[in-house]
Amino acid sequence: MSTQNKLNQIIKKIEDEEYFVIAKPRQYGKTTTLYFLKKELNSRKDYLALLFDLQTISEDAYDNEINFIENYKLLLLKELSALKENKLVNFIRQDESKNFNEFDIFITKLCELTKHKIVLMID
Repeated sequence: MSTQNKLNQIIKKIEDEEYFVIAKPRQYGKTTTLYFLKKELNSRKDYLALLFDLQTISEDAYDNEINFIENYKLLLLKELSALKENKLVNFIRQDESKNFNEFDIFITKLCELTKHKIVLMID
């Protein structure tokens, strides 16, 4: 199956608001597929696709809530800065969430600030 056919199938799932997992062994093109998917979705006006690489955060991110929240916000900042989503970047920089309940509220407000449908991809 061609890469474009794979992307079309995945985009159909996204348009149908379905969750999905791409599970394959190493070196099968999962990251490449996500990269092209992000590029395709962000070329459309109605989507904001974010690709998080969890290998880029340190182990201490999982030690406690504060570390996790701060590392997650750094991933958000990286992606949204690259997409020039300045309103969202500024909102993230002002956040002072100290626990998962506060962070949950923050994420909801962040989503409400954009007119785009947010697609979060985690690699």
